Amino acid sequence: TLEGCYMRIRQKIKAKPDKNKEFKRADLKDDYVAKLLSDRLIINNLLDKWEKIKDDPKLETFMFEMGQTFFNKEINNPHSPDQKKLVIFTEAIDTVNVLQKKLKNTKHKVLAITANNRDAMRDTIQANFDANYKGEQKNDFDILITTEVLAEGVNLHRSNVIVNYDTPWNSTRLMQRIGRVNRIGSKEDFVYVYNFFPSSQGDAQLELVKKALTKLQAFHTVFGEDSQVFSHEEEVVSHGLIQIAIDDTETPSTRFIDYLRRYKEKHPEEYERISMLPKGVVSAKKAEENVLLFHIKANEYDTGLYYRISQNGDAVQLSPIQIAESFECEPSEPISLPEYFKVHEENAHIMFNEYMINAGLIMASNLSNNTKKATEILVKLLKNEKNLPEDTIQKLVIARGLIKQGNDTIARNIIKLNDALKNSLFEEDKISFIKQYVEKHLYNIENALRNKDVNKAFTVIALAGNKN
Repeated sequence: TLEGCYMRIRQKIKAKPDKNKEFKRADLKDDYVAKLLSDRLIINNLLDKWEKIKDDPKLETFMFEMGQTFFNKEINNPHSPDQKKLVIFTEAIDTVNVLQKKLKNTKHKVLAITANNRDAMRDTIQANFDANYKGEQKNDFDILITTEVLAEGVNLHRSNVIVNYDTPWNSTRLMQRIGRVNRIGSKEDFVYVYNFFPSSQGDAQLELVKKALTKLQAFHTVFGEDSQVFSHEEEVVSHGLIQIAIDDTETPSTRFIDYLRRYKEKHPEEYERISMLPKGVVSAKKAEENVLLFHIKANEYDTGLYYRISQNGDAVQLSPIQIAESFECEPSEPISLPEYFKVHEENAHIMFNEYMINAGLIMASNLSNNTKKATEILVKLLKNEKNLPEDTIQKLVIARGLIKQGNDTIARNIIKLNDALKNSLFEEDKISFIKQYVEKHLYNIENALRNKDVNKAFTVIALAGNKN
């Protein structure tokens, strides 16, 4: 009954009174109920729209990789006489059920574990997935799908392949999940981790990838984690406790991280002020030669590029460590910017835009065929069709970035565009056809343009080295 539900809720509130509290209607503002009803209308509208969506590019990619990668004999237990096994983590029970249903008609034997059946199925889990299990090891199941309920307290290392179907909010969970298969007793030399990143549109709002990568990179730097967890962008650092005690050498990245940590502790207010500065910060310092340093980006999705430009215009692209070392300086009196700064800044933007249009994309071996094919099409299209309108070029450049982040819908639309262009009917008015196709089919790029200023290169930070 409803009253029984209220009673159970009140019991939970009393159990943890420091974290929970009961509010009466009189405690709420007069418009509280009206706002709740308004929220319900918005949510119902979103649900109605969601019901009309039938495509699931993420699930399609998952099923494709099931056949191509996850059970590849060169990856999955290649040196072990054990049966090939796979562990899949997700955030929600509903997703567990969807994946289980999708795999039902395949050759695989799926074990789905949630909080509802974890305790009852503990022996089954250990018998099928724990290499240290003392009883009879079994092969009744070769796929385990679960939530965070198995992220701790259980061994799953008869498998050496793990799939994170969802990216957790707390990046520490990624390491906990991987710890289930990366354990003493494993017969394999490598653990393979496959992470599904959130959509580019969602991550533009949540910055989930950036937050997870930043935190994991901190783990690598501080604790010496020696394997990548989330992305190939992670820089692993291998060091043991003994080495730390006897070897006081430091890598360039740890030196700058330690400097920022100490500066924040010593000057918290100034650190906060600096962190809140808008993009486009420009400064100057005394230097041995006249030189300009730029960090250029086109959107918030990527890390951008770094340039060093001499007074006469010679430009060199730098690494993040090189730009950090070049930016390093001591406090000094204000120095004015050189007269040639604006011209060279515009040249830096031009070089960046040319790179975005002309540079090919380095493909990882585990990218889908659609991603590879669509990227190759875009690279050729942007190189060959010089008469495309500027706004169409910008949208195609953004499309390539979104495809790189896993947007399979855009990838398929680009492939369809290429197929249509092969028809000779469009040869005479190809430019017009491409423009109309982009406007009609790549509507989510329009959303990106509205939500973010992603179509124009901008300076994140710049520094002028002044010899005089």
